[in-house]
Amino acid sequence: MGCDIHLVLERKTEDYGWVGLHDFVGVTVDHSDKVKELAAKEQVYISSYAGWRVRNRNYALFGALAGVRHDGPEPRGVPEDASPLAKVILDGWNADGHSHTWYMLDEALPIFAAHVCPERLLEQGREFISNELFDVDHGELANYRLIIFFDN
Repeated sequence: MGCDIHLVLERKTEDYGWVGLHDFVGVTVDHSDKVKELAAKEQVYISSYAGWRVRNRNYALFGALAGVRHDGPEPRGVPEDASPLAKVILDGWNADGHSHTWYMLDEALPIFAAHVCPERLLEQGREFISNELFDVDHGELANYRLIIFFDN
């Protein structure tokens, strides 16, 4: 049985804490009506490039992120202050979701770059990678976090 990755990109705001921005629909295939409603409310933007690059069951990437199907670090769990979008998606997977972890985007970029970026992106540098993979301004990386989990 294959293993799939699911991602939610969040941004830290002064007024609202962590807000879910991107739900990678290309990665998280099935959405309940509740998720769709919340996504519309939070104006979720879908990065099809990032979804396509990570949804191909890249087990080296999965291992590097959370020790899933490959050697790597122990998962960190779900942050207590996760965004409403992340919580709804996680709740929808119940026990089928596993190996929950999170990374600040500046921590995650080198991992994604090493495992999913074609040479043309690596040559352009981290700023280009942050824009191309996650549609995020490189100067704002410290304000973004990825919540990641897997299913079999």
